[in-house]
Amino acid sequence: MPRSISLLRGTRGVPWLLMALLLVAPASWAAWGTATGTCTATEEPAADNSITCTVATANMAAGSVVVVWSATDNVFSSGQTTTHSISDSASNSYTRACEYTYSPGGIQADGATISVFYSKLTTGLTSGSSTITLTTSNTLQLVSKMVPAEAR
Repeated sequence: MPRSISLLRGTRGVPWLLMALLLVAPASWAAWGTATGTCTATEEPAADNSITCTVATANMAAGSVVVVWSATDNVFSSGQTTTHSISDSASNSYTRACEYTYSPGGIQADGATISVFYSKLTTGLTSGSSTITLTTSNTLQLVSKMVPAEAR
């Protein structure tokens, strides 16, 4: 069987990949800064397949890049998964940068699924009224935290 190297498999390759990306990053990446808008969702006690939060603290302008990460109970046993999706009330399109599941016992809800999504906003998000929603493929208890970071 042919062997291949995967930088995103396991945890050892991720720091090297991040370092490589930073070394070849164009000058335009210097615009990255701290989040100006936040949106935090926390534990939902009942089983569900989505969780929504309202954008707080600041508007996120059209043209900004927004990065959203989340952590939930796992649906599958391990590995790279595609069980989560992100949407917002302004109908911006989000791309999955990565999603990984860790399950020490190999069963549902004994580990965690971590997801990272990004969007270059075509329509801005307004503080206090715009929402961001995380949706999972299965109904489970969502122990989630979504934190968007914005770059202009």
